[in-house]
Amino acid sequence: FIYVFILCMYLKLETMPVALARIDKSIYVATMDAMLTSFSVKGKKLFALKMPAAVSCMEVISVRRSKVAHALLVALDNGTVRVYSDKRHMHTVRRRFSTSHVWIPRD
Repeated sequence: FIYVFILCMYLKLETMPVALARIDKSIYVATMDAMLTSFSVKGKKLFALKMPAAVSCMEVISVRRSKVAHALLVALDNGTVRVYSDKRHMHTVRRRFSTSHVWIPRD
């Protein structure tokens, strides 16, 4: 096991982390074994999802309307970008080439 020290707490991971994102009170960690794991800010493991390919990068997107809605963009090595809201898979965008970086400009 690998222990990662983040925000004054230790997260127990199976393999090395690839990407890290925070949405509200959840921390999302993508690891080299194609797993997306969510932790609370206190370090408790909330859920883990197996991705169909290795994760290359992640980014948080925020949509502001009457409420603020957050989503997690997960780019995979097989050329797909998956959109998650909490642990629900919302949408998939397929590309011919793998995505090495996702950047969403902030307001």
